[in-house]
Amino acid sequence: MVCAAVSVLTQTAIIGLCKVLSIDCELDLDEESGTMFCLLPADLSPEKWQQAQLVLEILYAGLLDISTNEDYQRYVSLKEVPYREN
Repeated sequence: MVCAAVSVLTQTAIIGLCKVLSIDCELDLDEESGTMFCLLPADLSPEKWQQAQLVLEILYAGLLDISTNEDYQRYVSLKEVPYREN
């Protein structure tokens, strides 16, 4: 159930970014480690950037809720990694 919830949240966010907002994201999924990397294009307009940030904040809130839930926290950990240009 936890895996399905995480999958649905992440897939919905990617659909929101790519299909609803028409943003061409760079995606890297590693099913074995359970990690996802999503890079927004550098040339996004300020409006698209704000819209994308809203989608990603919703994703983060959903994942944070799962990772801090008493029943699920042993299965899910959330690590925020700051983006670095290099």
